Amino acid sequence: MSTGGFFSRRRAARNRTVKTVISVYRPLLWESWRAALSRRLFWVLGALASLLATGGLSDLAFRAFKRISQTRSLILQWVSGSLPGYDTVSDFFLNFVRLEPWRQTVVILLGIIIGVVVLAGAVFGQGVLLSIQSPEKRPLRFLFQEVRPLFWRLLGVDILAKAGVLLALLVTTPFVLLVSVRSFTRDALLYLVALGFFFIFAVAIQLWQMLALSAVVRGKKTLHEAFHEGVVLLGKHAPVVLEFGFLLFLLSLVGVVVTGLALFLVSGIGFFVLTSFLTMGWPYAYLTASLCLALVLILIAVGVNGIVTGFQYAAWGRFYERVKEGGVVSKIVSFLKK
Repeated sequence: MSTGGFFSRRRAARNRTVKTVISVYRPLLWESWRAALSRRLFWVLGALASLLATGGLSDLAFRAFKRISQTRSLILQWVSGSLPGYDTVSDFFLNFVRLEPWRQTVVILLGIIIGVVVLAGAVFGQGVLLSIQSPEKRPLRFLFQEVRPLFWRLLGVDILAKAGVLLALLVTTPFVLLVSVRSFTRDALLYLVALGFFFIFAVAIQLWQMLALSAVVRGKKTLHEAFHEGVVLLGKHAPVVLEFGFLLFLLSLVGVVVTGLALFLVSGIGFFVLTSFLTMGWPYAYLTASLCLALVLILIAVGVNGIVTGFQYAAWGRFYERVKEGGVVSKIVSFLKK
């Protein structure tokens, strides 16, 4: 038996496994995709919901792998790479303390109002997206009324998920601090162990969060019941949950590629137009075109992010019901047992 033939059969078997996994989830994913595209409002809700959780496997975990800069302390990089918005908030407070007292008051009030509105929109977005049908024909008022009694439960799940990530940071930070102080080569293993623990724990938290949110919306569970059911489902069906989460992550990469290509194309056209205006000496046209270009780029990025997030939330809602019914089996595990 030739070695080349052996490896060819192994590759073919792996390809069949991936195709089998996708084919098993295809009806669920197709229904979720149709549901996410059925109304443009879902794109906006998806963009808001992504502030709390994107629904993808890498929402929190892969932030821990941001590149280490040479000009900042290791601990600050660790926190910055793990907590979304850390850099923005830090820069904001540095500028905030320099403002006059009355300006600080105005900024605080506006920040509270905007924060409450955005947070409420994000939580409602999670609830609506987890409950949408394919295609969604129910009135929007009905969807929001259905989610309203679940608001505090959904917010409670989100708070517990963020608290879990902070707990992982508190556990792993002392080890990273030890490495940064001692700077021994052999301590690199300790750093990798701490980073690996954070990665595994963050992935588990992300998967639990989506299951618990789905339990609140689809199963009408209380916060305590959703917490317990999320843990039970994750522990009992860990292979299939991880498989589905990883599949959604791969599909979300398509959205990243589409966004990148669209931004590159629009930026190239915009650069050509802006250069033309500068050459012709039209400063007002240049300023207007710059603002329009920035707006278009933002709309593209937010729009694609909203669609992808809405799709993932809709998929998790359906997946939760399938797992509860026992109708989903990990195909990769089944293949390995053969």
